[in-house]
Amino acid sequence: MPLRPTIPAGPFGLPPEMVYRQPEESFGKFWIVLSGILGLALIAVVILLGYSRWNAGNEPTYERARVTTNEATNSNLPANTSTNTNENPNQKTELSTVDEDLQWLAGSWEGEGYQSDTKTTWLVKLTAREGTYLINYPTIPCSGKWILANHHSRGARFEEVITQGTDRCDKNDHVMMEKVSDSEISCKYTRAKSRVVIATAVLTKKSK
Repeated sequence: MPLRPTIPAGPFGLPPEMVYRQPEESFGKFWIVLSGILGLALIAVVILLGYSRWNAGNEPTYERARVTTNEATNSNLPANTSTNTNENPNQKTELSTVDEDLQWLAGSWEGEGYQSDTKTTWLVKLTAREGTYLINYPTIPCSGKWILANHHSRGARFEEVITQGTDRCDKNDHVMMEKVSDSEISCKYTRAKSRVVIATAVLTKKSK
């Protein structure tokens, strides 16, 4: 009968199948362990990401109220306080006092003036309306306005400003007016920075 061929022994006297089988089994176990570790690590990453998103979604949100500049300013004002700062109560009181004191002067006035240094006479027309005083000397001719300097209940002092016919009338003269009656006033003219009377006039009220 034929004989089995003799297989040479491996190192350390072990059979060849035992020598080469052990490394293959160890290598397979290494990959199994490595795959398990990687799987666990992947699961842990997924759990952490899921927890982070869940925690971010449950955080409370705060909305900041917006306040405009006007709201912030008005909120600091007391109730029933007006924000208009242009009104001056003292100015209103002063204007009302002037209107009351010079109410008798409102209307149209006419009369004749006499100038002592030139010995001439001229016609005078005065129109007083709502704090405006327009003066006209039609026989010279020249015209302008009177600017109120001071006043009292029965008189006033004006600065005369000639705007038309400036070459025929003196400019910046002062006029002192006194109430004679409800229908008559007297006027005295002086030079600027002088108290010497150079002209006089008596005016009669023609209309209110």
